[in-house]
Amino acid sequence: MKKTTIFFFLILFLISPFQIIASTNVTSNITQNTTWNTAGSPYYIMNDIQVYENITLTIQPGVEVVFQETASIEIGGQLIAKGTAINPIDFSSNNVWDRRQSAKIGGVSFLETAPSASYKPGDRPTFIHDYQNNQLLLEYDNTQGYDSGSIFDYCLFDNFDIAIKSSNSLPCLMNSTIRNSYYGLYVGYDPELPQYKWLFVYNNTIESCEIAIIVGQYPAGYFRRGIALISGNKIKDCGFMKIAGSQGAIVGINGDRSGIFLFNNQIINSAGLGFGNFQTGS
Repeated sequence: MKKTTIFFFLILFLISPFQIIASTNVTSNITQNTTWNTAGSPYYIMNDIQVYENITLTIQPGVEVVFQETASIEIGGQLIAKGTAINPIDFSSNNVWDRRQSAKIGGVSFLETAPSASYKPGDRPTFIHDYQNNQLLLEYDNTQGYDSGSIFDYCLFDNFDIAIKSSNSLPCLMNSTIRNSYYGLYVGYDPELPQYKWLFVYNNTIESCEIAIIVGQYPAGYFRRGIALISGNKIKDCGFMKIAGSQGAIVGINGDRSGIFLFNNQIINSAGLGFGNFQTGS
């Protein structure tokens, strides 16, 4: 019995350190379909990397992604980051930045080659009214058995200059939290061809950011030929340090030849304009 007990603790001692220090350093571009899971977590982004066009990076629930210093991920293909309420996906940065300076460092950035998220029933998605919760919704399209366009669902972003930045690609952002960042979501959409796509920002909490959401503003680009539905979000403790050019807006909109729907959002304990419309036509 004594020998069995000693053997058991010896095995436990040998296994435990590997469980504690399990991690993955990411230093190279992602050139083939890749999945990040909890076995390799946390994933340390050591330098700027890119997910190539037509390539999908899937991040599973419970994974931690830690950005070292000024490192970022550029998405030229597709990012599927779908956590759960119990096991969210955690994006964080150990970068030390000065809120008094202009934000330059992106966490996750989408390039124009990244496909925008699609919604049911197809090219002309329709609103769904959730009468019980008084919300206006779109339904993300995965009817083909695979996800369609980039999505963040049940994710946490902490301590970024720009948590999510996108130019000419419109990801879906749902049920997530962005905090302690300069900009939360920074989106521009101005395609050369009139391809109307949707930006759906639903049921998120954005807190302790200077600007929570920018839709169409330099440097991401204007918001033209796009449609945005910003619904059911809670924005709190934002905007206490005015940024040049922002006019102090917590949600800044610069949409030309576009449609922007704001539905049942809350702004709590924030400074400056709640919503700033800087271009007629929105």
